[in-house]
Amino acid sequence: MPIAGSGPWPVLMSYQNKADILAIKEQHDFWKIDEKNQTVLMQVQDLKEYRQLQQQGFVLSIHQKLYEEALKRQEKAWFGVKSINGFACYRTVAETFSAMNDMESNYPDLVELVDIGDSWHKATAGGDPGHDMQVVKITNQNNPVANKPILYAMGSIHAREYPPAELVTRFAEYLLSNYGNDADVTWLVDEHEIHLLLQGNPDGREIAENQSYPDQRKNRNENHCYNGNQQGVDMNRNFGFYWNQGNGSSGNSCSEVYRGTAAYSEPETDAIDAYIRTLFPDDRPDDITTPAPLTKPGVYIDIHNVAELTMFPWGYADNTPQAPNHDQLQTLARRLSYFNGYRSQKSNELYGADGASDDNAYGTLGVAAFTIELGEGSFYSSCNAFENTIWPDNLKALLYAAKVSRQPYVMASGPSIEQLPQTAVQVAQGQNVAIQGLATDENYYQNNGTEATHNITAVQAYIDVPPWHSGAVASSLSAQDGSYNSTAEYFTGSLPTSGLTTGRHRVWLTATDASGITGVPSAVFVDVIDPLLIGTLNGTVTDQDSGLAIESAQVMYDDLITATDNNGFYEFQATARTAELTVSKPGYQPQSFTGVSITAQQSNTQNVVLQATCGDISNNLEAYATIADALSAGWQSGSHIGTDDWAIVSGDDHTTGQGNAFGSADVSSQTDKFIISPEVALVNNAELNFWHKHDFEAGNDYYDGGVLEISTDNGQNWNDLGPSMIQNGYNGTLNGGYGQPLGARPAFVDNLGTFQQVKVDLSAYANQTVRFRWRMGTDSSQGAGDWLIDDIEVSGYHSCDNNDLIFVDGFDQ
Repeated sequence: MPIAGSGPWPVLMSYQNKADILAIKEQHDFWKIDEKNQTVLMQVQDLKEYRQLQQQGFVLSIHQKLYEEALKRQEKAWFGVKSINGFACYRTVAETFSAMNDMESNYPDLVELVDIGDSWHKATAGGDPGHDMQVVKITNQNNPVANKPILYAMGSIHAREYPPAELVTRFAEYLLSNYGNDADVTWLVDEHEIHLLLQGNPDGREIAENQSYPDQRKNRNENHCYNGNQQGVDMNRNFGFYWNQGNGSSGNSCSEVYRGTAAYSEPETDAIDAYIRTLFPDDRPDDITTPAPLTKPGVYIDIHNVAELTMFPWGYADNTPQAPNHDQLQTLARRLSYFNGYRSQKSNELYGADGASDDNAYGTLGVAAFTIELGEGSFYSSCNAFENTIWPDNLKALLYAAKVSRQPYVMASGPSIEQLPQTAVQVAQGQNVAIQGLATDENYYQNNGTEATHNITAVQAYIDVPPWHSGAVASSLSAQDGSYNSTAEYFTGSLPTSGLTTGRHRVWLTATDASGITGVPSAVFVDVIDPLLIGTLNGTVTDQDSGLAIESAQVMYDDLITATDNNGFYEFQATARTAELTVSKPGYQPQSFTGVSITAQQSNTQNVVLQATCGDISNNLEAYATIADALSAGWQSGSHIGTDDWAIVSGDDHTTGQGNAFGSADVSSQTDKFIISPEVALVNNAELNFWHKHDFEAGNDYYDGGVLEISTDNGQNWNDLGPSMIQNGYNGTLNGGYGQPLGARPAFVDNLGTFQQVKVDLSAYANQTVRFRWRMGTDSSQGAGDWLIDDIEVSGYHSCDNNDLIFVDGFDQ
């Protein structure tokens, strides 16, 4: 689109040689470098800068979507509405400080508010009042364990980056609200310390809250570029390690990356540096070659927004050697990126930045330090993106970081424990308590290099005393299939309770792999009950048509959850109560029973019969060991261009987390490949639901992606279902270049780190027999991750009893 107005504008700038843009990045506001498309997403302040870049030979175009979003925010500002109020999910500075006060008031034994210093305005007489640089320190103050491991995380030291401050605030609130209810959160708060700087640049953030365009990156130091729109100092170029010794910072006070007059010249960066020195001992000299000890505890995370990366030192120049703990930092970065789906890389792969906070923390103290770049294409990420992906995905990453802070350089190489009960297991005193779950060494982001994985060799359980305390006693649990010989293993075992008092107890579990490394622990609550107060509810779940047992059905009773075994059997031991029992499994109509009782000292039985539905055309894919099994059940796969690699992928699904899903890789060559459902005979008001996640190639544009199509003539013609999606529909438009076979069309694009449900209204296809086609298009270069699809279900289909139905038990014959 042509330029209009006086600026600023979000711009895509094309280049031929990366060295050309690295040479000028200190003079301009670069947001994101896309090396494949050879573009820079940036902000151009005015026509003078725009023309200057053109004269240097760069080709510029206004980013229409981001420009229109900025105009909408500007329109709200004209009507007296603060631009941040267009983002209901992000709290203002004032609201964040109010939330911190509430935390301290509501959780006085868990929260200490630490004033670590002052913002520029507060430290400077005669101006605005400014703010305290305030840290929320979370730990159980009534559990005075010496040398608790520490996670330090901070958000939004770049003022215009809205999501990080809210992410860190919600993380604090999550820890506090789940203390005592979630076993993992409880032991973390008891045994560790979490230090959170929610607003890392409060003065600058107050400016950014009222801006339609994301101008204010720096702090609010009025001695630098006061009359311009780039006031202040870039805090992430003002830390001491290699300050002004690499590149990526500027001595021009109106530059977005202005480094300040000296290292730590700003009160905010000085306060942060002084504070982390009280948290993490200095365990390495300030050089670039000496590693920190592998036993070094602590994790440091600086959270930013826009680039979707997990980065680690070094980053002080465009070309740097590897950090001396490079391998360990890379391993942990890949662990964190497993949860948020971001590319993990050395910091300078984005571009050099001397005086940055992660280099400073690692370089001066040896602590495992990372920068996590959240993102959704703009500093003002939408609330939809924040609520559905940024917050839930990065919550998991932060929880893992808190766990691994005990020994990050070692434990990140070890396996994790998953799929433990989310509520307390109840057991009669004197009886054994059954514990089962999953041990896995597979949770790495493997799309930027490959991390070695190892077979699980042991799972240990510890009652009441965690494994790092003296007096801890380990109990070995067995592999569910009889032997530990793979990288992901279900485990099972029983622990005696005869020596335990009645009341709540904790069980920690750890897994060890063939490399000899024990990974981070996970925990479950166990409530030991007086036998006189406890009873049993059990039963068997069977298929109405065949009478056969149904394995892995989910059984929910009150706040308790279990699953049926291979004989269809379930059992609860609990205190006396009357509640609703619900049994469900994909492929069956769920059944609920009200008024189901557990009676003390009695065993009550509630058997359940489930009716198969014809709408679950995937049967959650657990019935298929290979793609050949799916094809024999009526599915079709193929490709118009390139290799058909659709497969049944095990170990990452929506149903169980480690089961089966349809999967296809985003490869670095041109492909147009698809998976097609069996025929489904629809009635009125039908709806298609499925769960998926994906990692498609993206940079400053969307190159690879997937679409959903429907055919009413057995595959002769196909129509796109995007317009019919009523929940979590397409999230972008494909670039269409580089031979993208799908062209420039709306699609599922970019990264979706966790499974998300898509719903499609099929009312327009009432009383027709249809097929669905999930279709992936990749362009001619550079791949990414994959597309996983699971739990596909159609509601509003002809009854299974209809003799004219094309398929029975969910599949065509």
